[in-house]
Amino acid sequence: MADEQLGVIVTLEVIDDEQYNVVKPATSKGPYPMKPVYLNPFLVMFSVWSEWSECSQCGVVGRRRRYAMCYVSRINEYKTTFKSNMTNSDEESSKLFKVYPDGIPCRSRILPPSIRKMMSVQQRPNEIMLGLCRVRCKEAIVNIRSQSGDIIESVNNTAGVYSLHQNPPLQPPLPARRIMYVEPGERVIIICYGTTLRDIPFTWRVDTHEVSPRYLWSASRDRIHLNARDHIVIKHVLYSDARVYR
Repeated sequence: MADEQLGVIVTLEVIDDEQYNVVKPATSKGPYPMKPVYLNPFLVMFSVWSEWSECSQCGVVGRRRRYAMCYVSRINEYKTTFKSNMTNSDEESSKLFKVYPDGIPCRSRILPPSIRKMMSVQQRPNEIMLGLCRVRCKEAIVNIRSQSGDIIESVNNTAGVYSLHQNPPLQPPLPARRIMYVEPGERVIIICYGTTLRDIPFTWRVDTHEVSPRYLWSASRDRIHLNARDHIVIKHVLYSDARVYR
């Protein structure tokens, strides 16, 4: 019997920046994530969550985040009495959700307009959950041995300490650079693109000074703030904002 090969279809859609709500875990004081909503006897709207990002720091309390996207899916188990009440539109939607059994994003063009244009679907935002974390630092202790096998030196490479008996460490990649030209009064969003493509919370430096979200907000009198994705948002830029942000 010949081996069967299964094909996979990947649908890629590009949408504009979505509005999102910032929520907290159940162990926090809230606000909390939105609960599933039943649109009708056949459909449910819910959130699909990503895994947590890596912790921003080790050895101390750091930050992490994860994302939730709004989805609509068919209810697999519904009463037989409801089936007789299905309209032609419901039957077409039912066939579509058989192709996408895990659901369809609320903003997807694949989602039928009759569902996508529902007020409850349009008003449900995506979500970002912010949480605290604490993980142990991984230490790479390297023992330098003599020709007889005795340990003559121990160094912690994780802390940036190397022995003269080791090969030179690899240099980190050069930081990504971007120059922005804007008119005074414009709204500006500064994004750290980085070079590692890892979604990890981080701390900004303006020139050489480390800044916190609270400091940006208070020092600028709410003109500048840091959003949940660590983007610096300047409501209306001034000449004094011409700095190096890293």
